[in-house]
Amino acid sequence: EQSLQPSEVILVADSIDEGIEEVRIDVKEMFPKVEFVKSQGKGMMRALNTGILRASHDFVSFLDSDDLWMPLKQERQIYELARDPLIDVVTGNVMNFKDGGLHFVEDIKWVKASLFTCSTFRAQAFEKYGLIDETASHFTWLYRWWSCAVVSGIRRIHLDLPSTMRRIH
Repeated sequence: EQSLQPSEVILVADSIDEGIEEVRIDVKEMFPKVEFVKSQGKGMMRALNTGILRASHDFVSFLDSDDLWMPLKQERQIYELARDPLIDVVTGNVMNFKDGGLHFVEDIKWVKASLFTCSTFRAQAFEKYGLIDETASHFTWLYRWWSCAVVSGIRRIHLDLPSTMRRIH
């Protein structure tokens, strides 16, 4: 339900062995334009790198299968990247929610985050700052990538707007 429709969608299956053909058929029936790719090897970091290397457009965004983007996320973030070619990445705010549903209350807390799922990257950022370290453990990869990118001078801006609802297991 994005206000800006994607020019390319790559769905990377990172650890599905059994039933992969059924998943591919289901995805293609629902979303004919989606490119379905099976990651060479297992693990989230390998899947992310597979998507990065497969992408052919100027901007790259990530969405885990159990997270949700807010409708204006892509439009606002891509606008900022298009407006200023010196920006490498635009981040947004995230709200965590638990399995079992959303419980909206009046004081929902959206917090500033540098998660990949609440960011849009200029594709060249991964050429400049490197791919994700596939030897890192779960979540360590995120801190490693951002730390190296910050030390190397990544240019980022943060939009103070709801971007991603992140499911906590």
